[in-house]
Amino acid sequence: MKTLKACILDDDVSSFPTYSAAIKGCFLGFGVSVEIDTYDNAASLRKRLPQICYDVIFLDIDMPKEDGVMFAKSLRNQNNGVPIIFVSAKEDRMFDTFSVQPFAFVRKSRFLEDLNDTVRLFLDANPDFIADMIIFSTQQGTFQINAKQIVYIENVAHSQVLHLIDGQEVKIRSQMNILESRLKEKGFIRIHKGFILNYKFIKKIDNADITLTTGDTLPLSRTQKKAVKEFWLECGMRNGFTYIK
Repeated sequence: MKTLKACILDDDVSSFPTYSAAIKGCFLGFGVSVEIDTYDNAASLRKRLPQICYDVIFLDIDMPKEDGVMFAKSLRNQNNGVPIIFVSAKEDRMFDTFSVQPFAFVRKSRFLEDLNDTVRLFLDANPDFIADMIIFSTQQGTFQINAKQIVYIENVAHSQVLHLIDGQEVKIRSQMNILESRLKEKGFIRIHKGFILNYKFIKKIDNADITLTTGDTLPLSRTQKKAVKEFWLECGMRNGFTYIK
């Protein structure tokens, strides 16, 4: 069973249980489980975005202070390309949403019908999401997570600890050499004997350390510096950024 991280932004708090249950049910119908956070105003969600990476946002249009279209524009202006699915009764504003390139528009008047079609199309358009899922062994059983939620893995007192983008730390049962080999194809590289890093979080590589986009700094082995730089550039150019020398 796969897990997808989603959120709902809607000022109608009373709708959260119904919408959450419907969204979870639709995804489960395609074999994908969903974790859903809910927000009743744009400011609350904006505050959380630097700490958490959502796979999709379900966004209402008609909200006080800052409506859904305005909020979506602010995300796009910050180069945040998170898929947005508008869920609204304001069908006359569908064309207003085109400027922010939403994934879909779900009409509240035909919510379940539109939602099911949208979820199917979303999963068809995101086959890599399934490929990014990883299952780890822990003392409590198994722990399943999307690779892009993992910032780095640290060896701590002969145990391996996942450091996640939301600040959570998860102790797993494995060995660094096994993790290094297993996760390389998903964009992870050994930067030091005690650290394996997700290339997506590299901001700057210096002589003895690496600065992450999260603000953290990790040690860099001198023997690994060349390989880490090459891996970072190779993965980056293959998956979206342009390197100008």
